[in-house]
Amino acid sequence: MKRISPQESIAEAMRWVSKITNIGLSIAVPTVAGYGIDVWQGVSPWGVIGGGVLGSLMALQQVVLLTKGLNQADERNRSKSKDAGRDRVDPSGRQQG
Repeated sequence: MKRISPQESIAEAMRWVSKITNIGLSIAVPTVAGYGIDVWQGVSPWGVIGGGVLGSLMALQQVVLLTKGLNQADERNRSKSKDAGRDRVDPSGRQQG
């Protein structure tokens, strides 16, 4: 098993923190903006409801993109492990390595 350095671990953790923060802000920012519209225009609670729905859709999109990226990374890792386990054969049929 490959040993991971502390710097790589911290970098990976920061990438995940960034992704999770992005999802949270996708929900929070439109909802807060909807509240601001409610206060400004006096249309309570429709601004908050609209902002919450918009934010939820934006967060769902972020989750879908995240899972799509994880699936692609998983497929790349699987194909690398399959290729690493086989002896390479050149077009003439002779084995290499």
